[in-house]
Amino acid sequence: MKILKLETRFFRNLVSCVIEPCSRINVILGKNAQGKTNLLEAIYVVGHNRSFRGARDKDLVTHGRREGYRLKVTYALDERIIIFEQRYSESKNKVLRLNNKPAASKTQHRLKSVVFTPEDLYLIKGEPERRRNFLDGILCQLRPEYERTLESYKKILGRRNAYLKQSRSFGQGMRVLQGMFIEAAVPLICARLNLAAILEKEVSKLYQLLSGEAEDVCMRYVLSFPLETGKLTPDLLAASLDKALEVSKDKELKQGITLVGPHRDDFNLYLRGHNARTYASQGQQRNLAVSLKLGELATYKNIKGYFPVLLLDEVLAELDKNRRTLLLEYLQQAEFQTFISSVEREDVVAVAGKVFAVEDGRITEEVG
Repeated sequence: MKILKLETRFFRNLVSCVIEPCSRINVILGKNAQGKTNLLEAIYVVGHNRSFRGARDKDLVTHGRREGYRLKVTYALDERIIIFEQRYSESKNKVLRLNNKPAASKTQHRLKSVVFTPEDLYLIKGEPERRRNFLDGILCQLRPEYERTLESYKKILGRRNAYLKQSRSFGQGMRVLQGMFIEAAVPLICARLNLAAILEKEVSKLYQLLSGEAEDVCMRYVLSFPLETGKLTPDLLAASLDKALEVSKDKELKQGITLVGPHRDDFNLYLRGHNARTYASQGQQRNLAVSLKLGELATYKNIKGYFPVLLLDEVLAELDKNRRTLLLEYLQQAEFQTFISSVEREDVVAVAGKVFAVEDGRITEEVG
C-alpha cells in the first residue's frame, strides 16, 4: 500500500496542498508550527477516520472556512489504484467516497497507516494503559470482530463498575453481569496473547538490526489475575478469571471498581532476562519502542499481505546519532512507504527520497 497522490483543502493550516510522494522515504522538512504534523495527520485521518492527536473533525477545519475540509488520496494496493475522498463540514457532516462512489467509514481496503510520535517512545516505561492501547489498536485494525468485542467489553465493564458503586453485596444481577464480563474478556485476552507471540519474533529481529546488539528480546503478556494449573486454553482463562473475580469481590465492592480483567493487563519486554522498564537504558528503551512500532507494520504484512504506510512525526530528533543512522538505513531498504517529519535537515541529510518543505501551511517539493 503506497500513496501516489495526496490532496488537502482547508485542513488545519494546509489551505491547499497537492503532493506526489515517492514509494520509499519522503521527508517533510520545516520549522515548528508550519504544518509538518498537520500533513501527517491528514494522511492518518483519510485512512482511519479520526485524528491521532484526538482532535474533533470540526477542529481540523481551517479557521473561518465554513465549507469544511477535503482530503483526497490516490494509492496503490497490489495491482489496483484506489481513490478515496473524505469531506467534512458542520452543515453536511462527513461524506466519504471510494472510487467516486459513496463509501462507509470502515470500508474494506481503506488506506492504512502506522503513526509514530515522540510520545510513543514511552511505550516501554510509560503507564500500562499505553501498552494495552498499543495492542488493542493493532488488533482493531487487523480484526473487525475484535473491535466489536472490545466495545462490548467496555460497556459491560461500565455496567459492572456502576453496579459496584451502587451495591453493598453481590446479587443475581451481578452474577449475570459476571458471566457476560468473562464471555467478553476471554476473546480479548486470547487475541492479545497471540499478538504478543507474533510481535515478540518481529521485535527481536528489528531490535538487533536497529541497535547492532546481538541479543534476543522477550515479550511477556502479564495477566491481572493468577492462572489455574493446566494448559492455557480459553476455558482455563475463563475459570481463572471467574475465580479471581470471586476472590476480589469484597475489595471491589469497597472500591467500587473492577480490579481484574483485560483492562488491567499489561506486557513487559525483557533484555538478557531483565525487565526493560527498569533494566534498560533510555536509549535501549527507545530502540525497543521503535522496534515495537515497526513490528506493528511487519505483523500487518504477515496477516494482511501488504504493509501500511509509516508516519514518523519528529521522532529522529529523539534518537542519538548512531540509532538514528541505523533506523534510516533500515527504512531506506524497507519495502514500505515512509513519511518523516523533521525540523533539522542534518537529521535526514543522508536520506535518498523526496523532500517536501513546509512553510506557513504551504508545501513545495525540493528539486535537486
